[in-house]
Amino acid sequence: MSSSQEKQIKSSRARAEAKAEAEAEVDNNPSFSSELEFLEDNNNNELEHFESNNQFEHHTTCVSPNNSSTDFVFDDNTEDEKNAKQVMDAFMEALQEERKQERGERGRLLKQGERERDRMLKQGDRERDRLLKQGERERERERARTRRAKAMVLHRLAFTFLFGLGICWLPSLNLSSS
Repeated sequence: MSSSQEKQIKSSRARAEAKAEAEAEVDNNPSFSSELEFLEDNNNNELEHFESNNQFEHHTTCVSPNNSSTDFVFDDNTEDEKNAKQVMDAFMEALQEERKQERGERGRLLKQGERERDRMLKQGDRERDRLLKQGERERERERARTRRAKAMVLHRLAFTFLFGLGICWLPSLNLSSS
């Protein structure tokens, strides 16, 4: 027998064994019904691949990705999924709490900043009022000095004028006794 004939016999045997296993598996587990179609539709290379792998690997690689009965990724009933969901919920809750605290801290800082700004504005208003009052007092003092200076000048002028008149009038009065 030639090697090509041996390969064909092995291929047909492998095909028959795979088909028998698949039918037995379909009888035991209806979720693998698509596997029988897979075995009937595929060529010899895929059957040889099946022959070289163990049964579990074959089933996991041959199941249709849209088969919801074997798609464990979306199965919320498994313990791992429940644990992962609990961890994710706890993480999201902690994240929300952290964001809430940050918002509270930001709000507190904003209020503190507003109070500080108001305090500074009030302090600035008081300082401005103090400076305005001080300026007003200084202007009033300056006006008083100016009024006194003007009064002194007028008094001196009046005295000088009257003294000058008095000198002029004295000879005409002839107050001397003869």
